[in-house]
Amino acid sequence: MSINFKKKDQILLSEMKMGSERAFQKLFDKYWEPLFFKANFILQNEEVAKDIVQNIWIDFWEKREERVILNLEAYLFKTVTNNCLKYFRDYRFSLSHIRIIEALEIPDISSIEKQYDLEETENTLKKSLKALSPKCRRIFALSKLEELSNEEIAFKLGISQRTVENQLSLALKNMRKDFVFFK
Repeated sequence: MSINFKKKDQILLSEMKMGSERAFQKLFDKYWEPLFFKANFILQNEEVAKDIVQNIWIDFWEKREERVILNLEAYLFKTVTNNCLKYFRDYRFSLSHIRIIEALEIPDISSIEKQYDLEETENTLKKSLKALSPKCRRIFALSKLEELSNEEIAFKLGISQRTVENQLSLALKNMRKDFVFFK
């Protein structure tokens, strides 16, 4: 860039510092497209590149009075590069968190309630089974947990099928007392 262009930039920059929107617009018109091309080249994403360049210009206008800039072109292009690198840093960080969050199965309230109900039901079932006699508990377990028929249970335990039926009936009767939904 020739010295003449740098002097024009410094004049426009000085005018902009004093609040000249016309000077800002001239700088914007001159540098917006090259800054966008640089950002897009780095990011390979037009929308994000536009957003980054737009944010640079907003920040440039808002902090115009604070900044001391000796070489405007170098400053703008260095800012684009830094903001693109910040985007990559933050974007990767966000992506890894998004992947972790998506991998988690966050239970909704109804599944939490169901889990609570399930635990409560299991506790009530254990309590009810403990209250049964060992023989009745064994017959119930063979019938309901191992899914054996009454005939198979009778054969396995060497008792009559009628005894199996009576014991199962007794077990269910005792459990009805503990389970509201059986009533």
